[in-house]
Amino acid sequence: MPHEDEDRCVHGTCVWFSDERGYGFLLSDGGVSSMVHYTNIKEPGFKRLYRGQRVVYEELDTEKGKSAHRVKYEKDFTYIADHRDDLAA
Repeated sequence: MPHEDEDRCVHGTCVWFSDERGYGFLLSDGGVSSMVHYTNIKEPGFKRLYRGQRVVYEELDTEKGKSAHRVKYEKDFTYIADHRDDLAA
C-alpha cells in the first residue's frame, strides 16, 4: 500500500541554487517552477543543490508562488557543476 505522502510528491530538477543566499529554484517534470530554501532540504550534511540535480519534493502554494518543501535527493543523479571561475576567463 503506498504511503500517503507519495500522492503529493513532485519530481523535478534544480535549475539554480545559491549557497550564499540559501535558496534556489526547481522545475517540476510538469514544468512548474518552485522556490526552495535550504532549510527545506531534508538530507544530512551541508544543505545545497546543484544545477541539473534530480529531486523529489512537496509543492506548496504560498503568497509568493510555489514553494518546495521536504526536498530529498534522487539517489542516482548527475549535475552540472557551476564553474564560475571558468566564466570569468
